[in-house]
Amino acid sequence: MHNTLFLLMKCGSNPWLSVPYSPHLSPNYESQTFAKGWGLGVNVVKICSDNGEVCDISYIGLGTDFSNYLYCAANLIYERPFNLEEHRIDIATVYSKFPNDDDLAAACADEFKFVVPPSGSDE
Repeated sequence: MHNTLFLLMKCGSNPWLSVPYSPHLSPNYESQTFAKGWGLGVNVVKICSDNGEVCDISYIGLGTDFSNYLYCAANLIYERPFNLEEHRIDIATVYSKFPNDDDLAAACADEFKFVVPPSGSDE
């Protein structure tokens, strides 16, 4: 495990998007544990690349197990000392191995044995 989490997201038929994150970058980070039926919420804002206007705003509720697993991974990283230069190197290393986020998602699918819908599909 590196000191950086790469959150991969896919919204509708849009391509995969990766978001590198370290809990050390959140000044008020506090561990959470969610009871059954509770979890994190994510706002997704779609912005038109032609004119920069907001096309759509959605709210996605993440499941209890996923939310707790995400905090578990963040806690493991948070317990380690943080070095901003190492964080930047981790990000550069991952992006040098995978030319785009679709390839990164496919590599994760191979390693963790889950199915990645192809870019352009609404699966």
